[in-house]
Amino acid sequence: MRVSLLLSLLAVLLLASTQLVSAQREWSKDDIEIFQLQSALEKAEGPGTTFYSIMNLTKSATAAAIKKNYRLRSMELHPDKHPEDPKASERFKRLGLVNKILRDERRDSHGFPKWRSQVGGLSGFYYSRWRPGLAFAIAVVVLVTCVLQHIIQRINYERDTKRLELLTEHAKLQAWGPSFRSKPNGVRPERKVRVPLQVDPLPAYNADPIEEERTLKKLLARGLPEGPKVDMKISESGLWLGDGEGNWEEIGTHKLEVPSASTLWPVKLLRRITGPPSGAGKSAEKAYDEASGAAVAVSKSGKKSSKKE
Repeated sequence: MRVSLLLSLLAVLLLASTQLVSAQREWSKDDIEIFQLQSALEKAEGPGTTFYSIMNLTKSATAAAIKKNYRLRSMELHPDKHPEDPKASERFKRLGLVNKILRDERRDSHGFPKWRSQVGGLSGFYYSRWRPGLAFAIAVVVLVTCVLQHIIQRINYERDTKRLELLTEHAKLQAWGPSFRSKPNGVRPERKVRVPLQVDPLPAYNADPIEEERTLKKLLARGLPEGPKVDMKISESGLWLGDGEGNWEEIGTHKLEVPSASTLWPVKLLRRITGPPSGAGKSAEKAYDEASGAAVAVSKSGKKSSKKE
């Protein structure tokens, strides 16, 4: 659990660092020229003037619309029509540059440029397009890692549930015989059995108890398959796994941690930070490890048994 939390936190920090580095990249020479043109445009035509507004266009204008409006605006702003205006030539020149930029297929690759006034003694330019910030980048990383973690947890949960259900079925078969699915006359005794770690599903439930018992008897007659085996103690109240040293740990699907929002790494990290600092926190962590590690304990026990054999 600690490793997964650490890896998730490192992933967030890595992407955040990448976002900061990319945000510091320098603009190209063409970008700066566009910014300077925009600055001159606002200075001459007024604040808020854009490449699109000077051409009477919207940002979604097509190439045909740009060509048409440029022709109209060039006739309107031609210096010959404004001989009394000393700045008419500059305005007409800017119009031609704007037209060239808007007709460039790359005009929307970075968005529309605007001037940023001095901030803290520094001046520069920025693009008036939506750019995700550091907080957004972190939020995306957290969301993606949480989704992936939940998918992995769900896969592991279903795998461990199936494994424990199979082991329980085989333990009951070894302990109480082929009639274990039938309703007993009394309380079934507690028994210790050895169960193969790798087992196949038992035959499906048969409505005919006699036929089902006959099928399970044949299965029992084959004996235990080769491979690692585990010591188990079973009763009607539960199932326990032996460690080979006389210790027993209760296992079962009810001991597994069901994937939910509370099992995701941000929640666990928050609990670890804000939770009990000393003994209580260690006890809670131990209880969690024991509950979620039931299926893993089965595998480890099987490996020990195989070494003994």
